[in-house]
Order: sequence, then structure tokens, then C-alpha cells
Amino acid sequence: MRLIRHLDGAHSSVVDVVEVGGAYYVRKTASVHDILNERRFVEIMREHGVPTLPFIDHPLLAANELMFPYIPDSPTVGKHLSPDAYRHWGRTARRMHAIEDSGARRLAPDGEWENESWPDFIQSEIAYGIMRVTERRSDICRAERDSICRVLEFLTQDYRPRAYALIHGDLHPNNALIKNNEVLIFDKASQIFFGDPLYDLAVVALELPYGRYLDPDSTEQRKYSLCYDAFWEGYGANREMPWDVFDRYVLLRAFTRYPNPFERKLKAIIDTLVYRYS
Repeated sequence: MRLIRHLDGAHSSVVDVVEVGGAYYVRKTASVHDILNERRFVEIMREHGVPTLPFIDHPLLAANELMFPYIPDSPTVGKHLSPDAYRHWGRTARRMHAIEDSGARRLAPDGEWENESWPDFIQSEIAYGIMRVTERRSDICRAERDSICRVLEFLTQDYRPRAYALIHGDLHPNNALIKNNEVLIFDKASQIFFGDPLYDLAVVALELPYGRYLDPDSTEQRKYSLCYDAFWEGYGANREMPWDVFDRYVLLRAFTRYPNPFERKLKAIIDTLVYRYS
């Protein structure tokens, strides 16, 4: 196995292009738990006929490594801003979320399933957001933090998901690969495995906030708004979508990711939603 080059963009893993027997592959190195989650995710998606990147077994791979086929000239959805790409992405996300379970679950480090209380999981996410903005000395003051938490209380006290689905955890357009006429979702996050699909979909809104959360003021931003609409068209959202619940999930995901130099719109989204629901 020969290293060809490193690939940029991964935050919690190391991703390389390697050569094995004259063929090229992508090798991902992360924690053993993250790799276990990714393997199980791929297996479940394939069992249900949802397109994803198949992993390649090889005797030289360690327990914290995973290998996928290398697909040259196949951009991610995040680098191909077009309504058609986002519509295909929405269709794949819908098929992923059609895989349901009886309740919230996570995959333990030993590979066993653990049941999870969804309100407790959301509460742990809120606690993580508080810790993050405190440790990173963000510009969110205590009063604003308390306002955010009051808006998010609804998710832990008054709301229960309609269904528990297979969720990705970081449903970002850079984790969606365009291959021919399909979009392949990869690089699953490991914090939860089955849960409320709205928790997943909120990350899409963070990347495409123009229209519902921020006013577009340029041609490029209006293009983002068209892609946002195309994603929902592909996903099949309807008027029964609980937008007040969804907005709170968007606030939660923005809160737990802020501050982030790669997502510069988070604070504006937070401000919009705190004002809307306070």
C-alpha cells in the first residue's frame, strides 16, 4: 500500500489517496469508534438499496482505517452549486431517512446497540453548545446563551419525534459525493445513529440559510436559495413539515457548531432564530 497524497477537508480524520496493486483508493484514518460507525452505516444503507460509497477490505488496514474506491473528477455537492445536484441529494437523504427503528439508538464502541433517550441526547447537545461557546470565548454573552437555551427547551420538554430514522449526523454538502446521476452520502458522524431526521436536516439549512433565515443580497446568495428549494423538492417536504420544530433544530445545530471559521453565517442564523422565538 503506497501513499499517493493527502486530501484536505477532513476535520476529525486523516484522508489519503493510496495505491494498492495498481489501483487507487481513498483511505480514511480515524478513531476505532468512528470507523465502526462508518462501516455499520454503509452496511445498513447497502442493505436497503441506498447508494453510498462501498468500503474495501484489505489485510493491511488497521482497526481505525477504512478504504473506499477513489472516484476521480467526482465533486461533492458542496462544490457543485446547482439545483439539480441538490435535488438528487435530497432524494438520497429521503431514502436514508426512510430506514427507521423503534427508538433512538447509538452504536457503542464495542459495536453493540445502546438505546438512547432522545430528550436526554438533545440536552447533552445543548450542554455541549454551552461548553463550546464558553471555552472558545465566543461573542455569545451569558444573557444571549440563556435566551438560546430557553428557545431550545421545547425540544427537551414538549416535543417528541414522529419517527426515529437512520441519521448521518453531519449532513453537510461536502459529505455528499456526485457520481454520475447519483449522490452518495458518506463520512457519518458518530454521536447518534437512529434519531429524529429533523436533527439531520437542520445542517442542510445551515449551509443554505438564504430565504428562510437570512435575506439574500447577491446573485450568489439567491442561487443558494434556489438550491435550498431544490433540496426540499427532492426530499419531498410538504406543508405539514413542523417548521417551528425544525427552526429550533437549526438553532441547536448552529449553537453547537459556533464559532467555526468555515461556517461564517452561524451567528446571524442564531440571532435570527432567537429573535423569532423569544
